[in-house]
Amino acid sequence: MVKNYLFLLPIVMFLLQGCTPFISEQPVTIIRDQWDVPHIFAETDEAAFFGAGYATAQDRLFQIHRTRRLMQGRLAELLGDNSLVEQDRKMRYLGYYRYAQERAQRLDAATMRALKAYSAGINLYITTHKDNLLYLFDKSIPEPWTPADSLVMLDYGFATMPSDAEVSLLHQFEDKVVELGSSEAAFKALAPPPIIIDDSAAIVQPEDLPPQVIEEMKAYAETYPASSTYLPSSTRKMSHAFTIAGTKTTTGKPLLYSNAQLPLTLPNFWHEIHIKGATIDARGIAIPGTPGFMSGFNKHVAWGRTASAADLGDVYRLKMVTPDTYEYGNKIYNIKAWKETITSKNGQPEEITLKDTILGPVVTPLLQSARPGEEYIFHAIPLIDHDIHSVQAMVATMKAQDVDTFGKALEKWRVPPVHTIAADDQGNIGYWHTVAIPIRSSKVPLAGIMAQDASSSTMWPDILPFTFVLT
Repeated sequence: MVKNYLFLLPIVMFLLQGCTPFISEQPVTIIRDQWDVPHIFAETDEAAFFGAGYATAQDRLFQIHRTRRLMQGRLAELLGDNSLVEQDRKMRYLGYYRYAQERAQRLDAATMRALKAYSAGINLYITTHKDNLLYLFDKSIPEPWTPADSLVMLDYGFATMPSDAEVSLLHQFEDKVVELGSSEAAFKALAPPPIIIDDSAAIVQPEDLPPQVIEEMKAYAETYPASSTYLPSSTRKMSHAFTIAGTKTTTGKPLLYSNAQLPLTLPNFWHEIHIKGATIDARGIAIPGTPGFMSGFNKHVAWGRTASAADLGDVYRLKMVTPDTYEYGNKIYNIKAWKETITSKNGQPEEITLKDTILGPVVTPLLQSARPGEEYIFHAIPLIDHDIHSVQAMVATMKAQDVDTFGKALEKWRVPPVHTIAADDQGNIGYWHTVAIPIRSSKVPLAGIMAQDASSSTMWPDILPFTFVLT
């Protein structure tokens, strides 16, 4: 084995001015095996995450720095490609990075300790390898890593985008109302044909659920009647995963198979790593820049995640009172507006005006069908999640002792939409469709596929609650 020891006695890293420093007084050991997979050993979980951040920076610093720039809307500034300016403009309007910065201040203490330690490990590598990094970053050293950066690493690739088709359909609907004389007639003219859903191939059948769970589902459906309007979609290609309980195998041990079926890239989408601290001893594949594993195992539980699909964002038209104010819930609010400059390494700087509301970012410039005087916001997960993020579930599941504790740790999972399976050393198995799914009101015409006027009666009445069932 190739051994690469790293001793930190002590290390003090300030993540941001005014932030509490991360201090490691315990040694952290990084050992790389014959496949160059880093194995991190430490006496505390925080020190282990510190080492994981350092090892990630060793392997993938440019990759995570580039992704951070993309989510910040600053990629053209780094790479100098003028074609990236449009991408930067889109990410500035959507505001995924600024929302992550706000969310990072509200996460639970255990997750924040992991994120700060992980960030400190990345920053130690940056500060101690400046000379080695110049050729990658064109003589500029990456900015210090922060917990918010780790949040957007998970959001990247799964970020929901506003659809101009929703705005176009809204205008078609309104024109039809004028033409036909009623909203009911317009709805019948524009509604897509009904979709027949065959549940025979579903993983979980009604008979698999306890009767009380079915009753709770019926009661919830009566409280929040969901829209029955669906937009037909093309055939989707999904990954493969299955798990078999110990009662169905000859050994009495469960069998778990998870194949994400992502193509090989350079650098790879995944980063394999092993982390061992005081309460964590897990190995798996991580999204570089984010602590925690999408798929992995510890001494008691193995788990896998494969892609699912869900519509997690809607476009809403604000009820404008003046060019700078809007009405919502019988109250008048000011639109928050400020200017930012998009810089291209090989082009001229461009100043744009960004706007924000209590309902989400203003995305009117991204919608070609918007008419003069209209302002649209994007109400989407995870943009509306102020104090919760899937990284909380990722860190918590690493410590799971069985399928029961693993399933309960998934409560804070939001995005990306995934099928999650797990098996433990006691022979138990579990399956969860893991995503925060918005409930759209049945009282709203073409909900979910047509932009709506933003009001307390048209916004999502609820997010489908996470319910853990042990059978």
